[in-house]
Amino acid sequence: MKKAHINREALYASVQLPAIGYVRLPTVCAITGLGRSTVWAWVRKGRFPAPVKLSARVSAWSVDDVREWMVDPQAWQAAKSEG
Repeated sequence: MKKAHINREALYASVQLPAIGYVRLPTVCAITGLGRSTVWAWVRKGRFPAPVKLSARVSAWSVDDVREWMVDPQAWQAAKSEG
């Protein structure tokens, strides 16, 4: 069986952040354009918001945190390192 080709640009363009709540890693990657490993590396370095553990096996990011980071990533990092 042949795999279907996924148009990533169209997929990313169709993904939107909900008004409130939490989003999982695939949505974070689609919205920010970052790869999975980059998100996790930046979380460890304090360059990206850390996820919240919703259960033993589920981590998700606060929509508010992701939006705040997207407005100005450098200002977000500076504010988090000060506090």
